[in-house]
Amino acid sequence: MVKKITIIACLLITQISFAQNDSLKAEILNYSEANSVIITKGRQLLMDNFLQGDYQKAQNIRNFLIKEVADSRYTPFYLGELWLLDFWTNNYSEILKNVINYDNIIIDLNQKKYPSEDLLYPNLLRESIYSKSKLLDSIEQSSIKKVDKGFLSLFLTYLTAINTTEVTQDSLNQRADNFIALYPNN
Repeated sequence: MVKKITIIACLLITQISFAQNDSLKAEILNYSEANSVIITKGRQLLMDNFLQGDYQKAQNIRNFLIKEVADSRYTPFYLGELWLLDFWTNNYSEILKNVINYDNIIIDLNQKKYPSEDLLYPNLLRESIYSKSKLLDSIEQSSIKKVDKGFLSLFLTYLTAINTTEVTQDSLNQRADNFIALYPNN
């Protein structure tokens, strides 16, 4: 009798173990990192709208991904992408806020998973380099303070100088020195 109970108990334990393994296997196979998928698709949609010239829709997608999808594990954008996109949508206050809080933002972002490599940044950069004078005119036409206009113009020049020969490090340094001389308290 004891032998029968022991055999039945062993069979039940084995069955439970197999059932748990099957359940775990199914869970692993069906696991979907919803946020990473939404970020990937959102970035693609944002890029498509940006390249079609629908900057407001691109900004809406940006805001959705940041406010509704980003969490403690995932960030939907690299900082350079945000800055270039914000130049296109005249979101200058966001650029200034991010620059002021740069150290804290980088610490936070470095604890998150960045999006998979795609063509968003290269497209934003290419279009920004191509349309730099248009972006600079938009800054100049804006109603922000003169010191902010000066900084944003310098910053856009810096961002678009990457991978170009248009602006040298010396000329950037000279512009920065001129800015500091013009606005010593900022």
